[in-house]
Amino acid sequence: MLETTQHFNDLTHLLRRYQPLWRCQPFVQVPQWIDEQPTLASFVYSLDDNTVAAAQASDQVLLNTFKQIVPELYEEITRLIYLPAANGLPASEPPAGVPGRKWAQIKAFTESIEHASMPFVEWCSGKGHLSRTLSKRYALPATALEYDLSLVSAGEALASKHNAPIHFVPIDVLRAEASDLLSPDHHTVALHACGGLHHKLLRDSSFRRVGRISWSPCCYHKFIGPQFQTLSTQGRAAELALSIDELRNATRQATTAGHGERQQHARLRRWRLGFDQLQRQLRGIDTYLPTPPATALEPTESFVTFCQQLAAFHAIELPHHTDYSYFESVGAQRYHQVVREELVRSLFRRPLELWLVCDEMLYLEERGYRCRLLTFCDAANTPRNLFINAQLIA
Repeated sequence: MLETTQHFNDLTHLLRRYQPLWRCQPFVQVPQWIDEQPTLASFVYSLDDNTVAAAQASDQVLLNTFKQIVPELYEEITRLIYLPAANGLPASEPPAGVPGRKWAQIKAFTESIEHASMPFVEWCSGKGHLSRTLSKRYALPATALEYDLSLVSAGEALASKHNAPIHFVPIDVLRAEASDLLSPDHHTVALHACGGLHHKLLRDSSFRRVGRISWSPCCYHKFIGPQFQTLSTQGRAAELALSIDELRNATRQATTAGHGERQQHARLRRWRLGFDQLQRQLRGIDTYLPTPPATALEPTESFVTFCQQLAAFHAIELPHHTDYSYFESVGAQRYHQVVREELVRSLFRRPLELWLVCDEMLYLEERGYRCRLLTFCDAANTPRNLFINAQLIA
C-alpha cells in the first residue's frame, strides 16, 4: 500500500522541480524551454504525426517516447505513477441502455469495492446504473442523488423495471442540504463526479462521519469556482497554486474520443491559432486573445466565417483585403508545433492528477479515514481510472 504523505511529498518535489515544463500554455505562447533546452525542442519537433497521436492518448506511450531524451525524468515519473490494479474481470454484455464502455467501468468499479455492508448513497447518479449494479452485487439498498429531473425519472423507471431497491432524490449535491442525507451507516460512492462535485462529497461525507467512501474522480477543473483550493493541511502547505488550465491538463487525453471527434477538435484548434495570428496583426498587440468556446459559435465549415464570428465577438474590424488563406496556413503550421510542445507538458498530467488525488486522501486521513488508491480498469477504457477507497477508523 502506498504511503500517502510520502507519495504526496515526492510528487510535490517533482512538480516543483520541473515547473517550467508544465506551467506553460503552448497554445497561448511559445514556451521558454524551447530556447533553454534546444535538444529537447529539436527532438519534440522531429516527432511524426502517428507518434504524437499515440502519445496524446496513452501515458505509457508518452513516457516511452521521451525515455531516451530525458531518462532521469522518465525514471522518476514512472516510479511515481505506478499503482496497484484491481483484479481483472471477464467481459460481459452490458444491460440494455448502458453503453459498453460505461458498463465496463461500472462493473470494474463495483468489483473494486470487494466487500460492502452498508447501504449505498450514490453521488451524481444519473440514471442510477451504478446504484442498481451495486445493489444487486452486494444485496444492499441504495439512495441515488441526481440534479437532472429527466435522469431521475428514467432512473426510477429502470429501478422499478428491475425491482431494484433504489430511492432517487432529486437534489443539487452542491447545496448544503445534501449533507443532511448522509449518516455514519452509509457508504457513499461516486463514479466520475467532476471536480467540485466530488470535493463536496468528501467534505460532506467526512463531516457526517460516513462509514465508507469509494470514488473515482474526474475533470478536476469543473465546479470549483474561480480559484482552486487544496483540501488537506499538507496540500495547503505545499503552496503549489494551480490555475484552471493546469488542472485541465491533468485530464487532457483523447483515449476514448472517436476519429471524427479528434479531427474536428484538431481543425478547430488550427483555426483558433490562425485567427490568433490574424488578431495579433490587426490589433498590433502580440498577445493571445481568449476566444469563446465552440458551443458559443455557429457551426461552420469555413475558416473565413469562423474568423468573422470571432472578430464580431471581440469587436475587431476585418479588412476586406484580408488574406484568409495565409492565416489559415499559419494556423496549421503553428498547430503542428503546438501539439508537439504540449507533449512535454503532458508528461506531467498523471503526476499532477495523482498529486490532486493524494491531497484528497490526506484530507480524509486527517479526519480519521484509512485510504487505499488503485486503478480499477485499464486506461484504454478510460484514462480516469483511479479508484480510492476510504474507511472510517477513528
